[in-house]
Amino acid sequence: MSIAGLALRHRAAVWLAVVLLTLGGLWSLFTLPAGIYPEVTYPRIVVVARGGTFEAEEMTVAVTRPLEEGLSGIVDLRRIRARTVRGSAELSLDFRPNADMQFALSQVQGRLAALRGSLPPEVDLTAERLTPSVFPMLQYELTGADPLVLRDLADFVVRPRLAGLPDVGEVAVQGGRLREISVVLDPVRLVANGLGVAQVAQAISDADRAEAAGRVDRQYRQYAIVVSGLTNTPEAVGKVVVRQQGDRALRVADLGTVSYGAEDLFQIVAGDSKPAALVNIARQPNGNTLRLQAAVRAAMDSLRPLLPASVHLESVYDQAALVRDSMKSVRDAMLLGGALAVLVLLLFLGEWHTTAAAALTLPLTVAITLLGIAVAGDSLNLMSLGGLAVAIGLIIDDAVVVVENIERRLTLHPDDPPADVIRRGTDEIFGPVAGSTLTTVVVFAPLGLLTGVVGEFFRSFAIALATAVLLSLVLAMTLIPSLVARWAARAPHRRGRRWFQLPLEGLEHRYGAGITWMLAHRRVALGGAGVLVVGAFLLTRVMGTGFLPEMDEGGFILDYWAPTGSALAETDREVRVLETILLSDPDIQAFTRRTGSELGFAATEPNHGDLTVLLKPRGHRASVYEVMDRVRVEAATRAPALRVEFAQLMQDVIGDLAGAPEPVELKLFSRDQAAAQHAAAAVGKAVDGTPGLVDLFDGVQGSDPELRVELDPLRVSRLGLSTAEVESQARAALFGEVAGSAREPDRLVPIRVRLPDSVRLRADAVAATPIAGPGGWLPLGALGTVRDTGGPSELLRENLRPYVAVTGRTSGRSLGSVTGDVRKRAARVALPAGVTLELGGQYVTQRDSFRELLGVLALAIGAVLLLLTAQFDSIRGPLAIVIAIPLGLTGALAMLAATGVPFNVSSFMGVILLVGLIVKNGILLLDAARHARAAGSDPRHALAEAGRVRLRPILMTTVCTLAGLIPLALGLGAGAELQRPLALAVIGGLVVSTAVTLLVVPVLLDAFHVLKETG
Repeated sequence: MSIAGLALRHRAAVWLAVVLLTLGGLWSLFTLPAGIYPEVTYPRIVVVARGGTFEAEEMTVAVTRPLEEGLSGIVDLRRIRARTVRGSAELSLDFRPNADMQFALSQVQGRLAALRGSLPPEVDLTAERLTPSVFPMLQYELTGADPLVLRDLADFVVRPRLAGLPDVGEVAVQGGRLREISVVLDPVRLVANGLGVAQVAQAISDADRAEAAGRVDRQYRQYAIVVSGLTNTPEAVGKVVVRQQGDRALRVADLGTVSYGAEDLFQIVAGDSKPAALVNIARQPNGNTLRLQAAVRAAMDSLRPLLPASVHLESVYDQAALVRDSMKSVRDAMLLGGALAVLVLLLFLGEWHTTAAAALTLPLTVAITLLGIAVAGDSLNLMSLGGLAVAIGLIIDDAVVVVENIERRLTLHPDDPPADVIRRGTDEIFGPVAGSTLTTVVVFAPLGLLTGVVGEFFRSFAIALATAVLLSLVLAMTLIPSLVARWAARAPHRRGRRWFQLPLEGLEHRYGAGITWMLAHRRVALGGAGVLVVGAFLLTRVMGTGFLPEMDEGGFILDYWAPTGSALAETDREVRVLETILLSDPDIQAFTRRTGSELGFAATEPNHGDLTVLLKPRGHRASVYEVMDRVRVEAATRAPALRVEFAQLMQDVIGDLAGAPEPVELKLFSRDQAAAQHAAAAVGKAVDGTPGLVDLFDGVQGSDPELRVELDPLRVSRLGLSTAEVESQARAALFGEVAGSAREPDRLVPIRVRLPDSVRLRADAVAATPIAGPGGWLPLGALGTVRDTGGPSELLRENLRPYVAVTGRTSGRSLGSVTGDVRKRAARVALPAGVTLELGGQYVTQRDSFRELLGVLALAIGAVLLLLTAQFDSIRGPLAIVIAIPLGLTGALAMLAATGVPFNVSSFMGVILLVGLIVKNGILLLDAARHARAAGSDPRHALAEAGRVRLRPILMTTVCTLAGLIPLALGLGAGAELQRPLALAVIGGLVVSTAVTLLVVPVLLDAFHVLKETG
């Protein structure tokens, strides 16, 4: 028995199954993880080494190179890139796409454990897998109080309340000031007593202990005996004995002052130019961003009444808002597209019941697809929802063909039992409908070969779309026949009655005559095909290209760099000019600033930081690109000393995750750092002024200033000290030495010993810092030679090779166009001997993605050809259909060029989808022609008859698909830009390919003598 026969016989079971699956889909809607992008595993690990006091060159020798060499043999490691600054090194380990990242992380951690012994003891190593959950989803700021109070509130009031909330991952606090017990020693008293700062710190640390010494039983209870010297208050710290001199005890308080204070200021955090503490909230892997936002918002609302009256707790970044707005946009596009498709179907059929049966498949397929997404382990994100939105026009295609054939059969056989007519009509169309559906699905099979960001992103897209299309086939073959049969049996008198129907009979006859004419004039059809091929070639020469589509996220990141070597206070002074610019911009709602730190997992210097800028809601502002361009111009005019870069947050995050944060990057490799910098300056000058190139940086960082004290061993020995002891005393005096911690009920407060700021922060601190030993004391500067030096502030390396990077971003032009012009200009620069130039950045990622997608396109065409050959038991007919594919691509390129949209990975995905859509119409035409030929018609008459019979369903499916894609093509709403290039490519390609299928494919079928085989 056929599928339709089974569905008609077990009608109740079919309906119950559909209801249960739909309920399962609705349940999945509320339980699936939700995020802006798919939860993907990026093959990248970042290792950060912090804590050294070396300059970049020394840090490279002492830390970076040993780490590179120690990590270079890890399994599946493809590339190591290193960035070294003063006191920090950041290594990016890029692995092969299919590497087991959990195993890779364990390898990295094992190698780091083995390497720790060979590194400077003060260096702290951290390894982190980069995933979207590393970056904050939500950010709140506390303002309106002293920085010490703000940090305490953030750490001990806000942060604990967030622990354990649904889907909340790491909660990190930045800004404010950390409270500590400050022991400020008088250098005169230290010298008088022959002590150094480190000795005082050691005395406090030795006293700050509590140990269990035993236990006793007393009055039926057991008591622990604890011997304690804990110093939990400044007063207790001041009483610690540093040295016993006869009957006189020298206490800490005798050497200076002890009080509550704040740690040294190494970073500045502000919100709208006011001191702030930031609470950054990340989500757990596979967590639901919307659920996280709701839980955090409720917790914050309950916290606000507990805060001091002057303190404000406000949201400054909310990725969940972008997720919600994007989902709404996709939902609206699906609803509007579905409504348009149903309206088109009603106009073609003119009958309510069959139209309702076809329209019912839309919500049912979408709901059940959600269950399929859950079963596949995917999430609700812009890619999976985009796949559903694109599928709206395709979901109804199978239903359209089935109901059109059923309607035609009912009209031709009005006296036969409706159930028998419906079964025969469904069985007749099953072959071509199943074949056309499978061709749409099979084109996505090669996507499993894609790697990197593109492969991860569009795998989610393909799962949603393929699931929806397969479900639409099942519903079209089971649910629609049972519904139409039910309605036909209830109202037999209404059969054949239509309130309206597009009059296509005349068009069908003229089209049949047109096919006959085209068959007699093959050169016209082949000439038209040639024109399309030439047009496609010309369009590829002039079209712009890009990587991922750009979308308005409602905010951006402004990275800034003060001149190299700038102190934190000077950087702060210059950045306040940027804050003034942002405060005066009418489209900016709020912003937060970090100086000396930045968003993400990276090594940062005091002259560097970033601003997270939040724009006003859509409809009340200009586009984010206009705002960025406006602020860029203002910054160049009013803060020329600052170097700035602009990027939207998610684009910046994706760039970091993919390992290509800069769109344009020219890497100059050389062992000679000076030669590489000279070449980079020349290349930067050559490419400056390239249209569309902004935020250009020639890679020449400049030097970090340094006061170097080269110790004289003889002078050091006269004090009775070693070089290591002098270095320890100097570091303790100037940086401060942690001497344990005070234990309070809810926290540990560090105890830090140091010299007063008036000594350690003065310009001649080297001459004023005393170094004491058994042989007396001397100022630090008197123990050797003091000289001003400097070295590169930042050193870059890739696969153990040093390089300098010339970087930039794009504005107003496509990435491919800008990079093409940049390459031409850079090629004119004569590079010094030993310097080589390589292209990097997002352009290389785009190029590699295009190469992979081109392979996927070829495999998709091959898979479709194989499927068609199996369906029709011949290769000639399928080959004629497949030839129409490249002809239809001309329409996709023309539509993108006409709308000014670059050809990117999204539009490339549209081209791959077109392969299946173009073939669908060809299958309907060839199947009808084979039936006509089997009925006795000659080949050309069979082709004309097939065109006449299949014109209506071909037009119906095409127009329904176009109607479903129109809302996405308009790109309205948040996140809609991501699918717009795909929708435009499909619309343009489908329009042209339909004309090719109707006019050129019959000629090709005749030229290949396809129907003679059937005869």
